[in-house]
Amino acid sequence: MTRLSKQAIRKDLRTEMLGREIILLDTVDSTNKYAKRSMESHGSVVLAEKQRAGKGRMGRSWESPRGHSILMSILLRPERDFPSLHLMSLAAGLAVTEALGQAWPLSPVVKWPNDVWIAGKKVCGILVESQYRGEAMTKLIIGIGCNVNQQPAEFPDRLRWPATSLAIELGRTVDRNPLIAGILTSLEAWYDTIQAGSIDGLLTAWKAKCGHLNSPVRIGQDTGIRNGIFRDVTPEGAALIELDSSREETIFSGDLTPLTGSEQKK
Repeated sequence: MTRLSKQAIRKDLRTEMLGREIILLDTVDSTNKYAKRSMESHGSVVLAEKQRAGKGRMGRSWESPRGHSILMSILLRPERDFPSLHLMSLAAGLAVTEALGQAWPLSPVVKWPNDVWIAGKKVCGILVESQYRGEAMTKLIIGIGCNVNQQPAEFPDRLRWPATSLAIELGRTVDRNPLIAGILTSLEAWYDTIQAGSIDGLLTAWKAKCGHLNSPVRIGQDTGIRNGIFRDVTPEGAALIELDSSREETIFSGDLTPLTGSEQKK
């Protein structure tokens, strides 16, 4: 197992701000919690070999054997009002797909709102959180958890989604350090794009990597479960779902599942 290394990450890093400060931890409750309570510098990054209480969306746990994953959080301090946290989720997912696609002959896709999948299985999840003082955002935290060197037996049976890792897909172990550098490099470019107000470019790029655009999906929310067609993402990063031939609905949160032919009838 190749350990995380600041020097190795910076060797391939092509950024102005992300990674200027890199904090490496052996064990932490979660990197997002650490960023909230202990990090202050814009662009700083924390990585851990193991999380005791890693979380995904809706409070779900994120589990990983020690040293097998990228468990990373990035702290940003936006210079102006940030248009939407949903956009940052899209940008982070896009950054992961770009870094993976540039490094290996893989075909990763994004799944709304915050996952990356390979061959129909989840390889990465993203959790974007924020802190405010009054109405001013003081911290924007992007948590990224990516399965890198797990083997099939190391995934718990109770996982909500089918899971995979880069080692499973490539048939060999992977050095996490250059991949981290690639994700940060791409993420900085997309963050700058959002800050500059160029939302259309982000949405176009995200839709080009989306694995379920114009396809049947199931959306689970507190109000129930519905089937529809995923038609688009809005300028705020929400999902535009066609529920029937005459009705579309904008959905800001929920569990989205791409459907196969047999599942559409359930």
